[in-house]
Amino acid sequence: MIQPCTSSFERANLADLKVLPYFSVVVHGPIVGGDGPSESRKGAHADVLGETLSVCLVARSLGVGGAERQLVTMAVGLAQQGVRVSVLVFYRGGKVGAELEGTGVEVRYLEKAGRWDVRGFFSRYAATLRELNPSVVYSFLAVPNLVCLTSRVFVPRARLVWGIRGSARDLSKVNRLDRLARRLQVPCSRFAHLVVVNSRRGYRYYASSAHFPVARMVVIQNGIDSERFKPDSMARKSVRRSWDIAEDAVVVGLVTNFDPVKGTDVFIEASAALLAERRNLHFIVAGGTATARAPWESHCVELGISGNISWLGEQAEMPSVYNGLDILVSSSTSEGFSNAIGEAMACGIPCVVTDVGDSSDIVGEAGYVVMPGDVGALCHGISQMLDLDQDARSSLGHLARVRVISHYTVGLMVEKSHQALRSLVGAGRS
Repeated sequence: MIQPCTSSFERANLADLKVLPYFSVVVHGPIVGGDGPSESRKGAHADVLGETLSVCLVARSLGVGGAERQLVTMAVGLAQQGVRVSVLVFYRGGKVGAELEGTGVEVRYLEKAGRWDVRGFFSRYAATLRELNPSVVYSFLAVPNLVCLTSRVFVPRARLVWGIRGSARDLSKVNRLDRLARRLQVPCSRFAHLVVVNSRRGYRYYASSAHFPVARMVVIQNGIDSERFKPDSMARKSVRRSWDIAEDAVVVGLVTNFDPVKGTDVFIEASAALLAERRNLHFIVAGGTATARAPWESHCVELGISGNISWLGEQAEMPSVYNGLDILVSSSTSEGFSNAIGEAMACGIPCVVTDVGDSSDIVGEAGYVVMPGDVGALCHGISQMLDLDQDARSSLGHLARVRVISHYTVGLMVEKSHQALRSLVGAGRS
């Protein structure tokens, strides 16, 4: 029998998740299934302000990443709700940005030439904001969040919203600019009109340890596209053939950008330990650049396991990748809301995850949860999943997909975001 793993977070009292009264529906409203807004709430989207809500989303880039994926998903969803949506991007390029073509979302590249292109960048940023004149400027991640605060000078009536996409992490492992930006967020957070955190654990960290203004914070978890990410037996057969992996092999996967917090080292060490004891195992690592993965490939050669690990790099068709797996592993030491976990679960793939961010909350009873940074614990969790027969793993995968459809749909994320932004603008003009 599969026993749920109750984390310390699940046992915590969440009564202190406080928000402004007009955000209560966002945090405490009922969870609904499906990918569209419920009929009873469509009236909440009426143009109560007498004008079209306009939102400008701000990002450093539109490359492959969890925050970028959610930004694009939100942009398209809000546009479908009748919101005038534009996206301001510091740097041109990025595979995720191509998905906005033909959606009605306007993308403006600010053509930032590099880190020290400051004066020209802010001149273009100011001119673009004044032209668009949005009612909301909504930024994602630390550096864009700080840039967002300058919007008050260029569009004084706009409401400023920060997007926080993580929780506690070791700042010694990030570059100096990001480290400075993350530290500056603490005193500057009081100038944002609203701070949207994509995980409950992230909320608790930023409200307590980072001293963000609780009255201006709200939790809106990520949304997973359960129509794009779904079980596909044909895709499974096709992708495993392309990987040159036997049909009866058990495939364990990791999706990573090789950021230190993704725990690639723990995953590799656990893989080596499991291969020393078990046969018919193959490991897949998807994501990241060739340069970023090179040291890990060399390490696998040293460990003698290079023949049992495939390195896929960044993949455009992630649904096929997930369907090719039997188990997804998240070995992170810090997370907010992991898209990879939710996407794999939507494809019917059971997960073994570390107890960081909302990962344990996401998998619930549909997976195994282990302590972060512990090779032995990760080995044990994966071994438990490997010891299940195919039918048991399939049942767990079905439960995982049902959980995503019940709690983490795109429609629910977009609906909550729309309500929060409209309430924020309404409060500012009342």
